[in-house]
Amino acid sequence: MGNFPARWTAAGYGQWTFDYTKADPWLIACAKQEDYAIVTDERNTGPNGKATPSEPKIPFVAKALGVQTVDFWKFLDLEHFKA
Repeated sequence: MGNFPARWTAAGYGQWTFDYTKADPWLIACAKQEDYAIVTDERNTGPNGKATPSEPKIPFVAKALGVQTVDFWKFLDLEHFKA
């Protein structure tokens, strides 16, 4: 799987590769191309050394590709949002 650690099985990555309607890969690709950050509440968690059939989380893949992610509250802070 390229530069990605073998933490997800083919079944996990398959959830992205075989379903072109899945938004996550397109979102990450767009952010990389346009030098955007992704606002997501997903955590950068993954398997603890064991392969898993669940799909990779956005922050994990984004980090591997050099794309910044922030959670919603950090985004509001960075944008100096006042309620």
